[in-house]
Amino acid sequence: MMLHVTIDVAGRTIFNHPFEGTTEIVSAYYMVVAAYLPWAWVTRHNGHLNVDLFTLRMRPRAVF
Repeated sequence: MMLHVTIDVAGRTIFNHPFEGTTEIVSAYYMVVAAYLPWAWVTRHNGHLNVDLFTLRMRPRAVF
Protein backbone atom coordinates (compact mmCIF):
# COMPACT_ATOMS: atom_id res chain seq x y z
CA MET A 1 0.00 0.00 0.00
CA MET A 2 2.81 2.41 0.90
CA LEU A 3 4.62 1.68 -2.34
CA HIS A 4 1.44 2.18 -4.36
CA VAL A 5 0.71 5.56 -2.75
CA THR A 6 4.37 6.63 -3.05
CA ILE A 7 4.38 5.85 -6.78
CA ASP A 8 1.14 7.81 -7.20
CA VAL A 9 2.44 10.87 -5.34
CA ALA A 10 5.80 10.79 -7.11
CA GLY A 11 4.15 10.40 -10.49
CA ARG A 12 1.74 13.22 -9.80
CA THR A 13 4.43 15.56 -8.45
CA ILE A 14 7.40 14.82 -10.70
CA PHE A 15 5.85 13.70 -13.98
CA ASN A 16 2.43 15.38 -13.69
CA HIS A 17 0.87 11.97 -14.40
CA PRO A 18 -0.67 10.13 -11.43
CA PHE A 19 -0.91 6.37 -11.17
CA GLU A 20 -4.47 5.58 -12.26
CA GLY A 21 -6.86 4.03 -9.76
CA THR A 22 -4.74 4.44 -6.65
CA THR A 23 -7.54 5.88 -4.52
CA GLU A 24 -9.96 3.13 -5.48
CA ILE A 25 -7.46 0.30 -5.05
CA VAL A 26 -6.15 1.56 -1.72
CA SER A 27 -9.60 2.21 -0.25
CA ALA A 28 -11.32 -0.89 -1.64
CA TYR A 29 -8.62 -3.53 -1.25
CA TYR A 30 -5.64 -2.54 0.89
CA MET A 31 -7.59 -0.84 3.67
CA VAL A 32 -10.09 -3.69 3.92
CA VAL A 33 -7.26 -6.18 4.29
CA ALA A 34 -5.43 -3.94 6.77
CA ALA A 35 -8.57 -3.58 8.89
CA TYR A 36 -10.11 -7.06 8.82
CA LEU A 37 -7.20 -9.48 8.42
CA PRO A 38 -5.85 -8.88 11.97
CA TRP A 39 -9.40 -9.23 13.31
CA ALA A 40 -9.79 -12.57 11.56
CA TRP A 41 -6.39 -13.76 12.82
CA VAL A 42 -7.25 -12.92 16.44
CA THR A 43 -10.60 -14.67 16.14
CA ARG A 44 -9.00 -17.73 14.55
CA HIS A 45 -6.58 -18.07 17.47
CA ASN A 46 -9.35 -17.56 20.06
CA GLY A 47 -7.82 -14.28 21.18
CA HIS A 48 -9.44 -11.15 22.49
CA LEU A 49 -9.17 -7.56 21.37
CA ASN A 50 -8.45 -5.11 24.16
CA VAL A 51 -8.80 -1.38 23.72
CA ASP A 52 -7.36 0.60 26.62
CA LEU A 53 -7.47 4.11 25.23
CA PHE A 54 -9.20 5.71 28.19
CA THR A 55 -8.81 3.26 31.05
CA LEU A 56 -5.03 3.51 31.16
CA ARG A 57 -5.20 7.22 31.99
CA MET A 58 -7.85 6.93 34.71
CA ARG A 59 -7.12 6.84 38.41
CA PRO A 60 -7.81 3.61 40.29
CA ARG A 61 -11.27 3.32 41.72
CA ALA A 62 -11.66 3.79 45.47
CA VAL A 63 -12.93 0.69 47.25
CA PHE A 64 -15.43 1.31 50.06
